[in-house]
Amino acid sequence: MPIFLKIYGLTFFSIIHDLINEPFHLHIAEGSNKLCKYWVFRDGSIELADSSGYKRTELKKIEKALKENITFVME
Repeated sequence: MPIFLKIYGLTFFSIIHDLINEPFHLHIAEGSNKLCKYWVFRDGSIELADSSGYKRTELKKIEKALKENITFVME
């Protein structure tokens, strides 16, 4: 499970076998009760694919962190 980034108490990671059947995406977890998944597109845009346990304000914080680090993630 490659970890791309740890910031604001969040862990941004991928699951290798997921990437075989799905476009590139990152899972973001905070502890064991919160998990979401964002699609990451070649143009640097992102889209929420799934979320469990996060409030909308928390997702905004995740999106901000992801956008601020999108170049690193895409490399």
